[in-house]
Amino acid sequence: MRVVFIFMIVFLKFCASCSDKPTESLDYNVRLNLIFPDDPLLNSADSAFVTVSAVDITSPYETAAAADPLFAGIFPIDLYIPPGPERRFRARLKDIEGRTLFTSIIYGDVFPDRLRVFDLTFSQAGFASGSSVIVFRDQYPWDSPALDSVLIQQGLALGTGRDCYYVYPSSEMPLLELRPGIDLVIISNDQPQEFYDNYAVNQDRFESFVRNGGTLLWCACDLGWNYGSIAGSGLELPGSVGISYGLDPVNTAANRDFAILAGLADTLRGNYASQETFTGLPYGATTYLVNSDGLSTLIGFDLGEGWVIVSGQPLEYNYDRRDAYTIGELLSRLISFLLGVGAGEPLSLSPGLKTSNGAGQSGSGPASFAAEGTSRQ
Repeated sequence: MRVVFIFMIVFLKFCASCSDKPTESLDYNVRLNLIFPDDPLLNSADSAFVTVSAVDITSPYETAAAADPLFAGIFPIDLYIPPGPERRFRARLKDIEGRTLFTSIIYGDVFPDRLRVFDLTFSQAGFASGSSVIVFRDQYPWDSPALDSVLIQQGLALGTGRDCYYVYPSSEMPLLELRPGIDLVIISNDQPQEFYDNYAVNQDRFESFVRNGGTLLWCACDLGWNYGSIAGSGLELPGSVGISYGLDPVNTAANRDFAILAGLADTLRGNYASQETFTGLPYGATTYLVNSDGLSTLIGFDLGEGWVIVSGQPLEYNYDRRDAYTIGELLSRLISFLLGVGAGEPLSLSPGLKTSNGAGQSGSGPASFAAEGTSRQ
């Protein structure tokens, strides 16, 4: 397979100019081997971007290099990066319309006079982007504990560490520490008005989390059994995405090469398959699913160094009725993709997960999480 790329290499450096680099040092101290995936989606890739960042690297410096043509395989890139610990290398393969198709992230120390070589292998954007799950929810959407069931069957336990999930009420939104690169944060479907009002007050915290490398799954079906209104809260979806209420019994894939749709039927039906459509998508946004009018109902996009998926499907309602509706398998597909586990097969609903408390919660934040920036161990 032959693929043509134009490479734009973007990395962060100190405010000091390149002349501050020691003359006795190497012209470059980092070699990145970009290892391209054996994936049909690679045929759509047009360019690559590399970002290098660290706590002590504050001012951006940009440079560009070109490679044309290029055989798919391994492509080396040589860079001089300010020496220091814990440099974060993030590479993205994009298509001609700026959509991020693949990503790769690796960390490592960099030295001034010794070459470091890093191999970056790629996965489709968003894959395996969280290891701990934080669910914000005040009420079960459509009285359904489906999300808890899927998380448990994907191997997560109820808790606050890695390979765990926990559910917090919206009152914890200003208090809970969100950890980029670790947490997958899920904003639940069908919430009461207070939930959306609380999000509106704290939406900058969530955007900051994503921009710093976090992953956010925003389930945007409102006006459901819990009567909350996104528009009524005045909140803004990430990326300033516009949202419109529009019921449709059929959704279809915009591109079957996206792994997030693997194992799903070509035509997804539900009651309803989608409830919302999205407009004003940010540059480079990917549309995974469309309704019968061709409008976007499931989207994903870069936001800073992180990744956002916004869903317009009543995921939990249809999951509970997946024997009747093929869109019901989408919830387990989304979660397995973002966690990087399983192959997205439909999962069985475990009984007895719904608790008896008035909020329909599987748990709320511990009382010790009472101050801004409280950390979770």
